[in-house]
Amino acid sequence: MMDSAWTAPIQTEKQVILSLAGGTLEQGFPAVTMQLSSDQPPTQRLKVVGSLSPAPHLHQLYHDWRAHYLALQDRLRIQLVADHSPNQVSRERFEHLSERFGQALNQWLSLPGFHRIDQQLRLYLNPSDPIRLILETDCPHTRRLPWHLWLFFHDYPQAEFALGSLNYRPTQAPGLAARSSSIRSGSIRSGSVRVLAILGTSVGIDVERDRALLTQLPQTSSNYW
Repeated sequence: MMDSAWTAPIQTEKQVILSLAGGTLEQGFPAVTMQLSSDQPPTQRLKVVGSLSPAPHLHQLYHDWRAHYLALQDRLRIQLVADHSPNQVSRERFEHLSERFGQALNQWLSLPGFHRIDQQLRLYLNPSDPIRLILETDCPHTRRLPWHLWLFFHDYPQAEFALGSLNYRPTQAPGLAARSSSIRSGSIRSGSVRVLAILGTSVGIDVERDRALLTQLPQTSSNYW
């Protein structure tokens, strides 16, 4: 008699590494490398090289967004003590800035230099795939962008975002493996992106500042290595 029990096939996690080297947000990134692989044999490997244009306006948008966020938080705390209702105008302004920030980011990522990378990702990945996307960059302004607003994460809801460094040193394998396993096993809610920040060494990077800024991102949950 045929066993009626049926087990769903195990989905292989895909890993995408985006490396932004030799550039800044103000100067652009002439060489952006995307590498795609799977965590089980036969390992699927894909490498595509593109570029990102200069986008100093994104740094200014971030500055405006963060300044308004901090001002809004201060105002809400004061009003909470005074038992007043929140200032809706400030909330609306912040939401407008967040929407504008997301639109500007996606316009930047849709330019020809990066569009080919985006196309190849969508060609080789399925929306139901478990995906870990790691962004490697040492440009502090680029690290602080709201990458979770990239439309890719809207279209691939099982993807989680990891912020890494171009320069890092190995840690103890057992602890790293256990932490990685616990992160992969969690579910990702629709409309929410999990941010895994691989902060690396503190040489040349203010990792504590990055950690603090990541906690300000809306609709995200953060883990740190």
